[in-house]
Amino acid sequence: MCVIGIRHLGGALSHEPAVPNAIGHRTASYSLTVLSPGEDDVAALHRSILEPWRGVTVGRLLNFSAGPLTGDEIRAAFDPGDHRRLTELRNRYDADRRLAPNHEL
Repeated sequence: MCVIGIRHLGGALSHEPAVPNAIGHRTASYSLTVLSPGEDDVAALHRSILEPWRGVTVGRLLNFSAGPLTGDEIRAAFDPGDHRRLTELRNRYDADRRLAPNHEL
């Protein structure tokens, strides 16, 4: 079973913040997600459902991602400069990897 969600974005998300942060793809109009509750290995199915939309996507939102992601998939969630800055901060302040993120930078 798959649950497909289409969310209209914009509003506060699309505004540049007073204090810079690492929210990527502020210009996206919609978020398209595919979820399969309780299913173990559905990555191939999800990719096939999302494939027709690949040409019009601008990236990924990590908070709607489940399961392990590749480095390229994680980088797609951030603007390149933000990903580089986050990686540098992680290396500086958590070089021993004591903090466990949901998705490795």
